[in-house]
Amino acid sequence: TTGVVEIQKVRITLPSGDIVFQSGSNTVLINGKKLQQFDGNMMTIGEVAVQWIGGYAHAIFEDTGIDILWDGSSSIQVSVRNSLRKQLCGLCGFYNDKSSDDLRTRDGSTTNNIDNFALSWLHGNGNTKSKCKPKDSDRTCRARPLRLGMETCDVLNQAPFKSCHSRINPQPYVTNCVNDLCNCSRTNKPGREGCACNVIVNYARACAQAGIDLENWRSQTPCSADCSG
Repeated sequence: TTGVVEIQKVRITLPSGDIVFQSGSNTVLINGKKLQQFDGNMMTIGEVAVQWIGGYAHAIFEDTGIDILWDGSSSIQVSVRNSLRKQLCGLCGFYNDKSSDDLRTRDGSTTNNIDNFALSWLHGNGNTKSKCKPKDSDRTCRARPLRLGMETCDVLNQAPFKSCHSRINPQPYVTNCVNDLCNCSRTNKPGREGCACNVIVNYARACAQAGIDLENWRSQTPCSADCSG
């Protein structure tokens, strides 16, 4: 499948309440109370500290070692400490260094269908599940957006990103970048290049976490300085 997943809302449910990341309005709610978006602003709920840092919302689980990073729009990243290796499951995989079982469904079977994989991990009642079924549509990328996507996203195969290739394989990111740009809504701000930027920023962040310095990478991409990352 080549459809784009758009994050509308992320809810983190805790014994002491919940944390909601609301896309569109770029809002963080903690038990219904808005966390004002300015750098360094922080609130806590139980063991979890939620803070705006550099345009990103961080939810940090001090006791369990989980860090959830949200860019306020279309990207969310979950990091966990090594002690949780092989103890996880779900949409983010099993943290066992085996990419072959990343699409394992809730019942333990493996599928190549992204929609079926995602639906198997759906949390909610039957009515919710019916609303989440993918729509039948032509997901083939048309010639012009495909060409634009390949030209724009190929930047990940060039310098300065080449210095990171030995650590982080760029091809999954290139594929996702092209798919996102092909299916990107024309009303998306800041436009189609902004859709590509989401993936390019994620690759740059992965490289930074691997200890690779991509000097001045923004100047060679469609990602302007205000595209957080």
